[in-house]
Formats: sequence, C-alpha cells, structure tokens
Amino acid sequence: NVSETYSTSIILDTRGPKGKMTVNGGEKYIHETTVTLNLSAMDDGSGVGKMCFSSDGTFWTEVEDYAETKEWTFPSGDGYKKVYVKFQDKSGRWSVVSGVRVSLDTQIPTGSIKINAGAAYTSFSKVKLNFTGSDKGSGMSGMSFSFDGTNWEPLVRFVSSKSVVLPAGDGVKTVYVKFYDKAGNASPVYSDTIIMDTLPPTGTVEVNGGARFINQPDVTLNLNAVDEGSGLSKMRFSSNGTTWT
Repeated sequence: NVSETYSTSIILDTRGPKGKMTVNGGEKYIHETTVTLNLSAMDDGSGVGKMCFSSDGTFWTEVEDYAETKEWTFPSGDGYKKVYVKFQDKSGRWSVVSGVRVSLDTQIPTGSIKINAGAAYTSFSKVKLNFTGSDKGSGMSGMSFSFDGTNWEPLVRFVSSKSVVLPAGDGVKTVYVKFYDKAGNASPVYSDTIIMDTLPPTGTVEVNGGARFINQPDVTLNLNAVDEGSGLSKMRFSSNGTTWT
C-alpha cells in the first residue's frame, strides 16, 4: 500500500540583511543625550527579524524585534558620540555592523547686537544691525529677530550684519535677537534700542531781540528751536541761504 504524498517547505536564506541608521533624522549635532535612532533594513530572503545596539562595537544590548525607530541615550559630556547597530534576518544571519557618529553640544551660544554701530538716533527707518556670535561647541548656525520680543521672524543664517526696516512711527525702537548653534541650542535674548526721529526740528531767529534796524554790523542773534524727537543738537548759519557755516 502506498500513502498519499506529503510535503513541507523551508526558505533557504544564505545572505544576511542590509541596513542603515541615522540619528534624529540625519542630524550631525545634538543638544540632548536622548535621541531617536532612525532604522532602515531589508532582507531579500527570510526578511528582517531582530536587531541590537552597542555604544562601543563590543558590548551589545539584548536582541529585540526590528523596528524603524528606537529611543537611545548617549553618555553625558559634550563631544563625539557613537552608536552601532546590526540586524538579524529570520534565518538567523546577522548583517554587517554599521554605526553613526554625532557631536553632543549642550553649551548655548552667546552674542550681541548693535543698531547702526550703537548710534543713539536714526532719521531713517532702514537701519543696519551688527552682530557678534560665539559658540564653543558645534558653531554658530542661525538667528531670529523680533521687534516686540514676542513675535519672532523665521530663522535665518547667522551673519555679522544685516539691514532691516524698523516699524513705522517715530520713537524708541528695540530690536531683539536670538542666536542658534548647529546643535539647536538657543542663546539668551539680546537687544538694542535706538530712537527713530524722522521729523526735522523747527525754529526761529531774531536780530537783537527782534529789532528791524541796526546801527552796528555786530549783532546778537536770538534763537528759538524745538524738536519733539531726538532733541536739538547743532546749528549753522548763512548770510545768503546757500553757503553755510
């Protein structure tokens, strides 16, 4: 007597999986020790099944199920940090070890801002901002401005100077700035003020207290002037309205 035909199958997989890893979506600088590892692995045979990690390439974490993300905490202390990963397929084969290096920078940048090189007054709404910036870790990256300290302009690349237009209306104007380093650390808020005065002063001049006739060429000029903005500062004179002292 002959039985029915029976069978079973198995997948032969002689190649290990391949994969890669990034930190926080590809960042090279970080400002916190806890990060997100972004994982991508594939296997043409049995499929990716497990993974494990190491901070030195020698001692490894316990094997765990494959996932596309994992929370990881680096040791404290600024400087370069490394993390390694290897993937295992469902047949038990391991991938080649791959790793990534990032720089931990927890130091905030510092800087300063001056409007028109520190001038006290301006007669124009367009002014030049001068900046200094320093960062001992990852380096300066960007900055953001505000004219009220609450609403901030989009982040722009760090530069040493930049022209901006002050809000309309004469009076005291303040420009605020925050600096950012490549790791994402933000500086304290720095600011500078300037008085915008776009209206000219007004005034009058009299000779000898308002005299119409004089009998000597040497006279006393009586001057009266006001300015509601920056205040009066200087004066000059002319005998013909064209050439001035």
